[in-house]
Amino acid sequence: MPEITPEEQAKADSYREQAKASRQRAYESFERSDTDGFMSQWASTITANELDLKAELIEQGGVIETSALFDLSGHLILAKEIETRFGWAWMILDPENPKGQAKAWFNPSKAKSESTRRKTNAAKGYYIGRVKAKAYIKIIASGSGMSGAASAYPGYQLWRNEETGAPEIMEIIDNGQ
Repeated sequence: MPEITPEEQAKADSYREQAKASRQRAYESFERSDTDGFMSQWASTITANELDLKAELIEQGGVIETSALFDLSGHLILAKEIETRFGWAWMILDPENPKGQAKAWFNPSKAKSESTRRKTNAAKGYYIGRVKAKAYIKIIASGSGMSGAASAYPGYQLWRNEETGAPEIMEIIDNGQ
């Protein structure tokens, strides 16, 4: 675990206390079974989970370990891993226009064997490696209304440079080489 300041630890502890109080509110709402009902319980629970993740992220130094895309020479590629209607894929961005359309797409191998996946990905011109990147917590959902609420969960999002769209990489752990 990275070294964090006493102030950062106090903030993480405060988030955990707030999460505990939020879970208590959800429990009390359930016990009352009154008109505030399931939506209050859902909101209290998702808030508690969000606060716990924020505390965890602070204690990790504000960084997470995540996948990243590299070329065959081991250079980091400006890309985002996104869920498409066909499954997860890498959307490769144009460094000259990072907020524009995808420059290319890369669908990684789904082979069971790690060595087969690696060879297949390399044949397509890419390696999938690991990095430590700055992150923040966000409620993620799809849909709207009740269906959006039902799909909502707190998750990690990478900090991205406003101009380039590149994630803020703190350390390359494995570039595929």
